[in-house]
Amino acid sequence: MAIFLLLLLAFVAFAVYRYKKYQKQRDIEEMAAEAQAYVSAEVVALLQRYKALMAQSALSPYDAVRLQKNLKNLTENLLCHTDSEASVREYLALAKQDIALIKIKLDQVTEQNHHHSDTAFDALK
Repeated sequence: MAIFLLLLLAFVAFAVYRYKKYQKQRDIEEMAAEAQAYVSAEVVALLQRYKALMAQSALSPYDAVRLQKNLKNLTENLLCHTDSEASVREYLALAKQDIALIKIKLDQVTEQNHHHSDTAFDALK
């Protein structure tokens, strides 16, 4: 009888262990999915801004190639590894850094474009 209780207790402990492990992996996968959704949404917004600036011919060829390379790198790395919580956090940190750099460059180009249009408008006066 004691052996049966020990086996039952071991089975319950193993079941609890497996459930917690499964739950942790599920939480990591959910966190990775949220990170990928955030990065995807940001990439779409950045691509729209890039396309608008290209349509206005506001980008120099150097800036256009550089931004295109950064955006390509970001879109190629949309897949997040779900090995551990740390890998998801690292993915999100690197993606946020890349997004911030692209946003800064797009803001600089937009600001230069507004400055040139203001100068042209003042020249017309």
